[in-house]
Amino acid sequence: MKKIIFVRHGKTKDAAVNQDDFDRELQEQGVTDSRVIGMKLHDLQVAPDQILVSNAVRAKATAQYVAKELGIGESKIQPIKALYSPSFEQLLDVIRSIDDSTTTVMLVGHNPGFTECANYIGGSSSIKLSTCCFCGYELAIDSWEDIVMSCGKLLFNDGP
Repeated sequence: MKKIIFVRHGKTKDAAVNQDDFDRELQEQGVTDSRVIGMKLHDLQVAPDQILVSNAVRAKATAQYVAKELGIGESKIQPIKALYSPSFEQLLDVIRSIDDSTTTVMLVGHNPGFTECANYIGGSSSIKLSTCCFCGYELAIDSWEDIVMSCGKLLFNDGP
Protein backbone atom coordinates (compact mmCIF):
# COMPACT_ATOMS: atom_id res chain seq x y z
CA MET A 1 0.00 0.00 0.00
CA LYS A 2 1.09 3.53 -0.79
CA LYS A 3 -0.20 6.87 0.49
CA ILE A 4 -0.30 10.21 -1.32
CA ILE A 5 -1.09 13.65 0.04
CA PHE A 6 -1.91 16.60 -2.24
CA VAL A 7 -1.34 20.11 -0.83
CA ARG A 8 -2.21 23.22 -2.78
CA HIS A 9 0.05 26.22 -2.09
CA GLY A 10 -1.09 29.03 0.20
CA LYS A 11 -2.61 32.37 -0.79
CA THR A 12 -0.19 34.56 -2.71
CA LYS A 13 0.52 38.20 -3.19
CA ASP A 14 -0.57 39.75 -6.46
CA ALA A 15 2.19 39.87 -9.02
CA ALA A 16 4.15 43.11 -9.00
CA VAL A 17 4.72 44.97 -12.24
CA ASN A 18 7.00 42.85 -14.45
CA GLN A 19 7.02 40.04 -11.86
CA ASP A 20 6.79 36.53 -13.20
CA ASP A 21 3.99 34.32 -11.79
CA PHE A 22 6.68 31.83 -10.78
CA ASP A 23 8.19 34.36 -8.33
CA ARG A 24 5.01 35.28 -6.45
CA GLU A 25 5.35 35.01 -2.67
CA LEU A 26 2.87 33.97 0.00
CA GLN A 27 0.65 36.58 1.60
CA GLU A 28 0.72 36.70 5.40
CA GLN A 29 -2.53 34.70 5.33
CA GLY A 30 -0.80 32.12 3.15
CA VAL A 31 1.98 31.79 5.72
CA THR A 32 -0.53 31.40 8.57
CA ASP A 33 -2.62 28.89 6.60
CA SER A 34 0.47 26.85 5.72
CA ARG A 35 1.36 26.55 9.38
CA VAL A 36 -2.23 25.64 10.31
CA ILE A 37 -2.46 22.85 7.75
CA GLY A 38 0.94 21.60 8.89
CA MET A 39 -0.47 21.30 12.42
CA LYS A 40 -3.60 19.57 11.09
CA LEU A 41 -1.50 17.09 9.12
CA HIS A 42 0.59 16.51 12.25
CA ASP A 43 -2.59 15.75 14.20
CA LEU A 44 -3.56 13.27 11.45
CA GLN A 45 -0.15 11.62 12.01
CA VAL A 46 0.91 12.25 8.43
CA ALA A 47 4.57 11.33 8.01
CA PRO A 48 5.68 11.56 4.38
CA ASP A 49 8.93 9.88 3.38
CA GLN A 50 9.37 12.59 0.78
CA ILE A 51 7.84 15.97 -0.12
CA LEU A 52 7.86 16.74 -3.83
CA VAL A 53 7.19 20.40 -4.51
CA SER A 54 6.83 22.76 -7.44
CA ASN A 55 9.87 24.97 -7.69
CA ALA A 56 7.67 28.09 -7.68
CA VAL A 57 8.42 30.40 -4.73
CA ARG A 58 4.93 30.12 -3.19
CA ALA A 59 4.86 26.32 -3.36
CA LYS A 60 8.34 25.93 -1.86
CA ALA A 61 7.41 28.28 1.01
CA THR A 62 4.20 26.34 1.68
CA ALA A 63 6.15 23.06 1.73
CA GLN A 64 8.72 24.49 4.14
CA TYR A 65 6.09 25.72 6.62
CA VAL A 66 4.19 22.42 6.48
CA ALA A 67 7.38 20.37 6.85
CA LYS A 68 8.43 22.42 9.88
CA GLU A 69 5.12 21.69 11.61
CA LEU A 70 5.55 17.99 10.79
CA GLY A 71 9.10 17.96 12.14
CA ILE A 72 10.50 17.09 8.72
CA GLY A 73 13.88 18.43 7.66
CA GLU A 74 14.68 20.29 4.44
CA SER A 75 16.51 17.22 3.10
CA LYS A 76 13.16 15.50 2.47
CA ILE A 77 11.84 18.41 0.37
CA GLN A 78 12.60 18.00 -3.32
CA PRO A 79 11.73 20.81 -5.76
CA ILE A 80 10.60 19.47 -9.14
CA LYS A 81 10.22 21.76 -12.14
CA ALA A 82 7.53 19.51 -13.66
CA LEU A 83 5.22 20.29 -10.69
CA TYR A 84 4.95 23.96 -11.67
CA SER A 85 1.41 24.20 -13.12
CA PRO A 86 1.44 20.64 -14.45
CA SER A 87 -1.22 19.15 -16.64
CA PHE A 88 -3.01 16.15 -15.22
CA GLU A 89 -0.90 13.85 -17.43
CA GLN A 90 2.38 15.49 -16.37
CA LEU A 91 1.42 15.08 -12.73
CA LEU A 92 0.68 11.38 -13.25
CA ASP A 93 4.09 11.01 -14.92
CA VAL A 94 5.79 12.54 -11.86
CA ILE A 95 3.87 10.23 -9.52
CA ARG A 96 4.63 7.15 -11.62
CA SER A 97 8.34 8.00 -11.49
CA ILE A 98 8.52 8.00 -7.67
CA ASP A 99 10.90 5.37 -6.33
CA ASP A 100 9.02 2.46 -4.78
CA SER A 101 11.05 2.72 -1.59
CA THR A 102 8.83 5.76 -0.88
CA THR A 103 5.68 4.59 0.89
CA THR A 104 4.10 7.97 1.61
CA VAL A 105 4.62 11.03 -0.57
CA MET A 106 3.36 14.58 -0.24
CA LEU A 107 3.00 16.73 -3.35
CA VAL A 108 2.83 20.53 -2.99
CA GLY A 109 1.80 22.58 -5.98
CA HIS A 110 -0.88 24.02 -8.19
CA ASN A 111 -4.30 23.66 -9.74
CA PRO A 112 -5.96 22.60 -11.92
CA GLY A 113 -3.70 19.54 -12.16
CA PHE A 114 -3.73 18.78 -8.42
CA THR A 115 -7.53 18.75 -8.11
CA GLU A 116 -7.90 16.76 -11.35
CA CYS A 117 -5.37 14.15 -10.23
CA ALA A 118 -6.88 13.84 -6.75
CA ASN A 119 -10.30 13.22 -8.27
CA TYR A 120 -8.85 10.70 -10.75
CA ILE A 121 -7.20 8.73 -7.95
CA GLY A 122 -10.37 8.84 -5.84
CA GLY A 123 -12.70 8.09 -8.73
CA SER A 124 -14.90 11.11 -8.04
CA SER A 125 -15.23 14.80 -8.66
CA SER A 126 -15.84 15.80 -5.05
CA ILE A 127 -12.37 17.17 -4.22
CA LYS A 128 -11.83 20.92 -4.67
CA LEU A 129 -8.33 21.97 -3.64
CA SER A 130 -8.61 25.68 -2.91
CA THR A 131 -5.49 27.50 -1.72
CA CYS A 132 -3.85 25.70 1.19
CA CYS A 133 -6.30 22.82 1.11
CA PHE A 134 -5.12 19.23 1.25
CA CYS A 135 -6.33 15.67 0.79
CA GLY A 136 -4.82 12.26 1.28
CA TYR A 137 -5.42 8.81 -0.14
CA GLU A 138 -4.44 5.26 0.67
CA LEU A 139 -3.68 3.58 -2.64
CA ALA A 140 -4.38 -0.02 -3.54
CA ILE A 141 -1.01 -0.35 -5.30
CA ASP A 142 2.45 -1.62 -4.44
CA SER A 143 4.29 0.36 -7.10
CA TRP A 144 3.84 4.01 -8.06
CA GLU A 145 3.92 2.94 -11.70
CA ASP A 146 0.60 1.16 -11.14
CA ILE A 147 -1.44 4.24 -10.24
CA VAL A 148 -4.81 4.16 -12.04
CA MET A 149 -8.24 5.73 -11.80
CA SER A 150 -10.09 4.93 -8.57
CA CYS A 151 -7.13 3.20 -6.92
CA GLY A 152 -7.35 5.46 -3.88
CA LYS A 153 -9.46 5.52 -0.75
CA LEU A 154 -9.91 9.05 0.62
CA LEU A 155 -8.41 9.35 4.10
CA PHE A 156 -8.92 13.09 4.67
CA ASN A 157 -9.81 16.32 2.89
CA ASP A 158 -9.43 19.62 4.74
CA GLY A 159 -7.99 23.10 4.73
CA PRO A 160 -7.06 25.92 7.09
